[in-house]
Amino acid sequence: MHLVLCTDAQELKSLCLVEMDEAPLKLRKASEHGHGAAVQSLLEHHASTDGFVNVTDKDGQTSLNFASRNGHLDVAQLLLAQGAAANQANNDGSTPLIVASQNGHLDVAHLLLARSAAVNQAHNDGWTPLITASENGHLDVAQLLLAQDAAVNQANNDGVTPLYVASQNGHLDVAQLLLAQSAAVNQANNNGSTPLYWALREGHLGVADVLRAHGAKE
Repeated sequence: MHLVLCTDAQELKSLCLVEMDEAPLKLRKASEHGHGAAVQSLLEHHASTDGFVNVTDKDGQTSLNFASRNGHLDVAQLLLAQGAAANQANNDGSTPLIVASQNGHLDVAHLLLARSAAVNQAHNDGWTPLITASENGHLDVAQLLLAQDAAVNQANNDGVTPLYVASQNGHLDVAQLLLAQSAAVNQANNNGSTPLYWALREGHLGVADVLRAHGAKE
């Protein structure tokens, strides 16, 4: 990174503005690709710039969102130490915890929760961290979220619950975990489809047996 000392001189003014505009982009790119040394250097050089660590791109993505999505724990730690907002969502409502949970990054999810990430803060479509973890079969992340009081029956805007997506995708271990945490076995989506309906439709017979054992109905 080439630092430019901003002065009142007209010939340097535009160059200064370019350097200031590029720095947040460089931080986001370094965070996305897990380049910890570059992230640390950028944070140090811009420590006096208010809000630098939380500057977003056109989609509302922060550096922490990029680091969390890709599981870069060391980068996430650096960003949070410099004031990164743990609950700042992008334009679609995805928070760092949502994307970490979606991709099964347990260590990042644990870090975010330790920094007061909102466990039930949902995407604009209503998807919570637990729904995304359940959909993708990330048992360890689902266990962590539930231990932090994730709402087991909180549905998205279509009425889809964590148990619904776990059953639909054949994640037996996740379905068992959710049922042990009092997931509503017959809670249907907005169209009236239940977890059992989707387990049977997709051929997940083991999941269907477990759901029936807990009183599921088609």
